[in-house]
Amino acid sequence: MRQFILLSALVACCFTAVFSQTDVSAFSNYPNPPHPEYFKTIPPIDANTPAWAVAMYGPDPNVDEVVDAYLKYYREHEYVKTVHGQNYKFWLKTVSEWVDDSGHIRPPSREQEENFYRKIKERRAEAEQRNLGWTSIGPFETYKSGTTQPYSNQVNVYSLDQSKSSPDVLFAGTESGGVYKTTDHGLNWSLTNPDEVFVGGNTAVQIHPTNPDLVIVGANNRLYRTTDGGATWAEVRYLGSSANEVKFRPSHPDSVFCTADNGLYLSTDGGATWPTHVFAETCYDVDWHTTSPDTVYLLKNNADSVRAELFMSPDGGGNWFLKNNGYYSPSDPANANVNGGKIALTAADPDRVYVCLIGADKANDNGWIGILRSNDRGENWTVPAGQYGGPYQAINTMPWNAAAYSNGYHQGFYNFDCEASPNNADLLWFGTVRLSESSDGGASYISIGAANSQRLSDVHADIQAIVVNGGEVWVANDGGIEFSTDSLQTFESRKNGIAGSNYWGFGSGWNEDVLVGGRYHVGNSGYYQSYGTGNSIKLGGVEEATGYVHPIENRKVFFNKYWAGGTVTINMPDAIGGAYTNGATLPLIPNESYSTSNSSGLYFDPRYAGHYFMGEGSSIWKSTDAGITFQSLHDFGANGRTLEIEISRNNPDYIYVVFKPDGTSYRDIYRTTDGGSTWNQLTTLPSNSRSRIEITLNPEDENELWVSSGNGANGKKVYKTLDGGSTWTNMTTATLNGEKAKDIHYQGGTNDLVYLATKNGIFYYDANAGDWVDYGNGLPLIAKSFKLAPFYRDGKIRIATGGRGVWENAMAATFTPVAQPMTYADSVFCSRDTVQFDCHSMLKHSGASWQWTFSPAPAWVSSLTARNPKVVFGANGSYDVTLAVTDGSGATDSKTIPGMVTVDSRCEPDTIAGKQLETTGSSNSYAFAPTGPQFGADQDFSVSVWFKTTSTTSDGVIISNKDWDAGKNKGWVFSIANG
Repeated sequence: MRQFILLSALVACCFTAVFSQTDVSAFSNYPNPPHPEYFKTIPPIDANTPAWAVAMYGPDPNVDEVVDAYLKYYREHEYVKTVHGQNYKFWLKTVSEWVDDSGHIRPPSREQEENFYRKIKERRAEAEQRNLGWTSIGPFETYKSGTTQPYSNQVNVYSLDQSKSSPDVLFAGTESGGVYKTTDHGLNWSLTNPDEVFVGGNTAVQIHPTNPDLVIVGANNRLYRTTDGGATWAEVRYLGSSANEVKFRPSHPDSVFCTADNGLYLSTDGGATWPTHVFAETCYDVDWHTTSPDTVYLLKNNADSVRAELFMSPDGGGNWFLKNNGYYSPSDPANANVNGGKIALTAADPDRVYVCLIGADKANDNGWIGILRSNDRGENWTVPAGQYGGPYQAINTMPWNAAAYSNGYHQGFYNFDCEASPNNADLLWFGTVRLSESSDGGASYISIGAANSQRLSDVHADIQAIVVNGGEVWVANDGGIEFSTDSLQTFESRKNGIAGSNYWGFGSGWNEDVLVGGRYHVGNSGYYQSYGTGNSIKLGGVEEATGYVHPIENRKVFFNKYWAGGTVTINMPDAIGGAYTNGATLPLIPNESYSTSNSSGLYFDPRYAGHYFMGEGSSIWKSTDAGITFQSLHDFGANGRTLEIEISRNNPDYIYVVFKPDGTSYRDIYRTTDGGSTWNQLTTLPSNSRSRIEITLNPEDENELWVSSGNGANGKKVYKTLDGGSTWTNMTTATLNGEKAKDIHYQGGTNDLVYLATKNGIFYYDANAGDWVDYGNGLPLIAKSFKLAPFYRDGKIRIATGGRGVWENAMAATFTPVAQPMTYADSVFCSRDTVQFDCHSMLKHSGASWQWTFSPAPAWVSSLTARNPKVVFGANGSYDVTLAVTDGSGATDSKTIPGMVTVDSRCEPDTIAGKQLETTGSSNSYAFAPTGPQFGADQDFSVSVWFKTTSTTSDGVIISNKDWDAGKNKGWVFSIANG
């Protein structure tokens, strides 16, 4: 397993914008990007490769152009999971912080990185004096829906090691969430040090064989070392490349090898210094003979021979010898490719050596070359399965492609490891996109975990590392860590506490504590207040940038489900162990993207929970029937993208929209003051960059809008307008120098307290001081901020991150209440219907009270002092609604919405019974209404019936043979069963 993600500040420049197709002929079968480490693997390309993918692999790709082309491509083509698509997601995650304002990737120099790390450490030291405090709220543990079974759908674990001397101690390196440690055999994990700078791409970890406090980690193109069990870390070597493996010499642990993309490194003082660069070629794996203390094996790339070669040293690395007799050579070097390989040794047969190779032996191979075996320390080799590469048979039918799915999709060395049992020399496990096993020394193998599993279907796909220690097997994958004590006949998930979820979408509840979001690798997560802090359930999904929460029914949540052609509604269970249920599917999917500040979402009218807004395509859409149908309010320009939407609480006719025109990187802001009938473009934001902007609206002033610029230069990062965008005031101060804005949020009930989430911190604007205040103490040093969400009920501000899970803190200042009544719709069509109201106020609930007033008075109200009363209006008319709220300190606010609900009753029963239906049979008779009522796919209704019987009967029965799944009404049946 390999790959890395560096962390840095971003220096913004300028932009050019029209996508240009790269000529496929520029590549010879396999592209040669200048930074192959930006991709999971390098696949072949041909005339069928999408133009966006060809450009992505180019010498200097324009990220904005590639993103636009990708989105346009999938507007016209069905989404199919391919290696190019997976590379696209990984590439965006890797390079997003280095994209300048022209759209090009400009990674920092080593010196710039070091300066950046020094600056944020100094800033953190200053912030600590103010005793602020963010805390992690998970996800710490994830459960499979409908069970109380922990489930590895939480965090991508790149690397893993178990202490030989203290087996309860393990260290795990995550893709983007730091390094974690357990001291109780994996039952509970904790972050070793939140102030570490090596948060991303922890590709290698190794524990000293006799000292569990001495650990070496490979990350950030560097090696780091701790001698105190992870409390503190020191950088000990700048590699300039990704580390693949670190291995202590068991008999003399002062000797340590590190394999990397740029060679083999040697330390002779336990990893404190690394003066020796033994080889410069890519080295994939290194392993020590289990009984011969001086014998070490190395797997090293030979670009000229297009293969990974096995070397052996009999003297601890002093001299190396190629072991080539019977070893693999590609049958078609011109079309061959090397993805990498792994070595597996076994104490059950110390001289046996396995080498697992991935890549292509010839044209049309897809990731799998095969397993080689030597019984004599590499002197002679065989391929037990009988062939290298393809042709492949169906999965689990030899010889089949263990590296890829049936369509050929694989992820190369990004998902790869191989280990042998120490107790059975013929038992071998290897991980790719799935977990596989050979029980006959490599002659055959079967899938035992993830896709097409023979026994462990709940093992997460995409295996990153396998650790075998005595009778224990540990498997790290894209979802977490699996643990087995019976040679992987059974397993359990052990990743509780590894809060490394990488969010691409994030939504929060209002009156109930609900957190949802779409995440990289592990799909959709859902937390509800009764689950326990940090506990979540898997809510389907794959890797969508999605997640929205209904403002009244807080356990009703929404996710992009592109394969269903819409946005799915999910009803979360009220407790761990319950199963979620699917509701109606909205016919549209909002514009969502893996790239920064390039998404829209599902928004709600602050008065009506059944009035939805959505940015889809180049339009803003509105639904007034809870998402059954949508109408376009406005199209801002062909092929553009409607992004963030802000609806004023103070006057919901005022709506602001961020729009990205086609063929550009900049964004425009539009406003309507009449609910969407007419729109005007705001004056141009005076920042140097409009390529990645976020907006927030003062909830008490429809004309006060704040805007952050993600690529804004120093002095040009945050602006506000008090006149709806006619003029702008620069709110940037020197405090924000070097910061990259990610999200912005105005805290209601305050005087311009505005939060700004930056890549590695949180700030708020202090109107009295006229400056921004660092509010990031308690967050990890590299915070990886993504999206802010307030939780007024408890006075909390939360931040979802790109690899650090979710964090919360008390709001930076107290706030006065901002009242807001809410119901489902502005029209009610049955005066006898029970209508739900709720408080959507900005209000801290501890000690709070509510007072409702309806005018004219309804026929019935469940309670005028409840937070969420139910009302039966009882008569036609227009009803004013007033909600007064008071918080625990006695501060109060009131809001009246004139004519909030209009009752136009269409359900009054006939005063004289007619003869619509008649049944004449003696038993179980029934009759069909000639024309049954028609309802939508997710619409409640009531039925009133007169019935007269000629004999003693039981109750009448209304039967629907509605096809709910298809959203159709076939008819309604009224039945009377004779008594």
